[in-house]
Amino acid sequence: MKYIVTAEEMKRADAYTMNTIGIPSLVLMERAALKTVEALHTEQFCLDKVLVVCGVGNNGGDGMAVARLLFLEGVDVTACVVGNREKASDQAAQQLHILEFYGVPMTEDLTDRGYTTLVDALFGVGLSRDVGGVYADAVAAINAMQARVLAVDIASGVHSDTGRIMGCAVQADASVAFAFAKAGQLLYPGTQNTGKLLVADIGITEASFAGELPEMRLTENEDIWKYLKRRTRSNKGTYGKVLVIAGRKGVSGAAYFSASAAYHTGCGLVKIYTEESNRQILQTLVPEAMVEERELLSSGYPRLLESLSWADAVVLGPGIGTDLSSRQLLETVLAHYQGPLVLDADALTLLAGFPENVLGDRAASCVLTPHPGEMARLLHTTVGEITADIPGAARKAARKFQAVCVMKDARTVTAAPDGQTWINNAGSSALATGGSGDVLTGIIAALLAKGAPAFDGAAAAVRLHALTGEASAAENGVRGTLAGDLLGYIGREEAFYEKMKEQNK
Repeated sequence: MKYIVTAEEMKRADAYTMNTIGIPSLVLMERAALKTVEALHTEQFCLDKVLVVCGVGNNGGDGMAVARLLFLEGVDVTACVVGNREKASDQAAQQLHILEFYGVPMTEDLTDRGYTTLVDALFGVGLSRDVGGVYADAVAAINAMQARVLAVDIASGVHSDTGRIMGCAVQADASVAFAFAKAGQLLYPGTQNTGKLLVADIGITEASFAGELPEMRLTENEDIWKYLKRRTRSNKGTYGKVLVIAGRKGVSGAAYFSASAAYHTGCGLVKIYTEESNRQILQTLVPEAMVEERELLSSGYPRLLESLSWADAVVLGPGIGTDLSSRQLLETVLAHYQGPLVLDADALTLLAGFPENVLGDRAASCVLTPHPGEMARLLHTTVGEITADIPGAARKAARKFQAVCVMKDARTVTAAPDGQTWINNAGSSALATGGSGDVLTGIIAALLAKGAPAFDGAAAAVRLHALTGEASAAENGVRGTLAGDLLGYIGREEAFYEKMKEQNK
């Protein structure tokens, strides 16, 4: 299990490691420096001429220790300290004293002198305001150099919790995160400044959280497989029944993608509840699925109620519209169905107009799948506010509606009402195409129908969906991939398993 930490969680773990476990801060700093130097070697940075740019906080102290270790290896290294040295942290001041004792070359000039490698140690995870003044000048100078850049713990200027760029940020080729990856290194736009992410053990472990483990973790390939296994002795009823309520008149694509994705994920039976005008095309595209005609508002929905009692999981929303009849449809489903429910697309727009407690006590079984625009409507805010803090928005929506929230983005985040949050770092821009979200919805529903808990199933579905995007992009290209192309890759879990083993070597 790979935990992801916030600045506050990392600060707490640091303090516990030093004050309770008893590992001195300078020991942790030395281990951080050793791991950074190790990364310079293993990642084959050219060490012909190295510049280490340091701030005056503890991250700068890490950098000074790196400069000293390189100097003692015989590397042509120069250290540049940016900021008021009189305000240096105790550890940074001590490291500066050691640098001066050993006679490590120092400079205040950030002109490119033909450096082959630059080590960024300006700011660590504690950065809370925009970078300005001499620090902004230093970031600009670093980014203007031709040298490859290795960031110490995190690229300077990247917000460690959200990935926001704090005015400006160093563009690193690689980053050595100490103990745990930071959320901002996985989220956009910060992940673009992180480069290759390396996580280094410096002696701070899960024990340093004293039982209060981080709320965030990385979704991994291993989280998928247990929900895809099939028994030798089984039948179509073994793998669940999904009801897809989707598609108004003339809008059949969303229903097709969700229903087909559910089948490709291994669901036993799928029924589509849609407008009668969509029947012929859906029965042609998905002959395996049953099709039920959407009833009039005045009918009382007898066929819908029968279908709800049949289903092990329900999809509601793709392409249903947002008129009065669709609102009534949502109300009927919420009133008469208590099983696993995936709300997507138009259902989310409708949900935004309902009271916060409309989902009742179904927290264990309801999954919301908004993109940033839909999330902005659900939380009555702007898209800019949502994208500024994707995990925060996901957790807020999960708490508000007491449901699992899948916040779709380039790095999709899955959050539970209790704050548990998983970040998916797989995927491809090939997934940025119409219908891709409907495919994800179908995958989620299939896993829930087969018995997966809502949170675990949703997070696993996000990962599986991301892997299909990678696989399709490899064969069809990122621009050439359509939502329909994804379907054929969903069931190829054996190929994904081989890829997983290759990644873990």
